[in-house]
Amino acid sequence: MSRLWPDALHAGLFPGHCWLAREKGKRETLGSVAYPTQASEILQGLEQCLIETDSKRKGRANLSLVVSDSVAAIAPLPWQDGLSSEAELRGYAQICFEKLGYDISGNWVLRVEYPRYGAGGLAYALPRDWMLALLAILENRQLRLTGVLPISALLFTGVPETARPGLTIVLIFEATQHGVLVFENGALASRDVEPFAQSIEKTRHRLLARALAGRKGEGKQALNLLWWAYSEIEFPKQVIDAHAIGAVVTQIGNGVRA
Repeated sequence: MSRLWPDALHAGLFPGHCWLAREKGKRETLGSVAYPTQASEILQGLEQCLIETDSKRKGRANLSLVVSDSVAAIAPLPWQDGLSSEAELRGYAQICFEKLGYDISGNWVLRVEYPRYGAGGLAYALPRDWMLALLAILENRQLRLTGVLPISALLFTGVPETARPGLTIVLIFEATQHGVLVFENGALASRDVEPFAQSIEKTRHRLLARALAGRKGEGKQALNLLWWAYSEIEFPKQVIDAHAIGAVVTQIGNGVRA
């Protein structure tokens, strides 16, 4: 490979935690930083991480980024026949956002993901001002942004286990909120978020109870439970057993494994 070929880098940007890694065969962690957990602070966290890893990076590089769901507006998209053009898909996504109380008609960057024909999709939107601030930070460090995904969108499009038959629950543990994606026979059925209002344990109980409401005992398929965390955490076995005893549990990543 030419020495002039830019490095491929990957970063994770979450309230309280940012990491940077090099994609070279297998992922090589270059550094990580901790900082205040407010979502408004995460771009400063990225800048700090880039400064601290500057000596480990040489020249220009391409960067892919996964970010906290708290940065984005996210909406599941039930399948609709007859939608084919980009304008039709974006218009349908805006309707779905409006039903959730989001107004993304103005200063937002919108993306629509439909992984396969006939199955539900996911739309996400990032504030345009936030994106411009991100691009300015990267340009100052000779980095070219190749893609940015909220963690829900990454797990929606990039985890083969969600295509399993039966019911699959994907839990997403962040420092300021927890989220869940519910798949039925490989199709996205719902998405939910629970901000931290009291304790982490109570947050998890409420989220799982809503995700499984009306779904317990459906069919003979085992419940598949996948989980991802923004950093190293202890798996909440007691909470899971209280709602989904006997579930097949699989960790699908944490920290730099996003």
